[in-house]
Amino acid sequence: GVQYGHLHAATTDGYGGRVSAGLRDLFPMEEAFAISDTLHSAAEHLTANPNVSGPAAERYRAAITEYTHKYEGVTLTHKQAAALMSNPDLRVYDGAGQTLACCFDPRKALCRKDSPREDPATTPDLTACDSRCANIARTDEHISTIQIEVDSLREEHDSALTPEPLRHRLEVQIARRETIIRAHHETVRTSDDRA
Repeated sequence: GVQYGHLHAATTDGYGGRVSAGLRDLFPMEEAFAISDTLHSAAEHLTANPNVSGPAAERYRAAITEYTHKYEGVTLTHKQAAALMSNPDLRVYDGAGQTLACCFDPRKALCRKDSPREDPATTPDLTACDSRCANIARTDEHISTIQIEVDSLREEHDSALTPEPLRHRLEVQIARRETIIRAHHETVRTSDDRA
């Protein structure tokens, strides 16, 4: 959780005081490295597969472009890590196996309705993603993951051992995922037509 910015930690030194160096500095650097790794992987993937859909597609592309111009190939110093962490445009959360990338803007986040909207320490709750959220972007890699889920759900749906009430729920889940896949492909076709 600390690595991906979903948890924050603090250490203390002695009675009521924080340490001024050492372990306290490690966690923000690790968070910056995690964001840098995410953006680096996204940049590599976007080079090979330039298709991005979703309401935050343009913010996703802009974040990748800004990251590659400023930080790609650079060993982060403490100052650069702090700048990376404080830049709200580079707050992209994307992990292996996820079906979306969150270009986190706390003002638009539906997963953090109860959190203060302007709190820079707030991170997305990727377990509570809402398909209506304006922070969602999806790449071809995400769509491939969703297609694997659809195939698995369809196999379970078609099994003779699946009870009828469960089949109905599976149909709803399959339809929801197929809608996401169709919307992604329509976005790709629309952008190809403009080019």
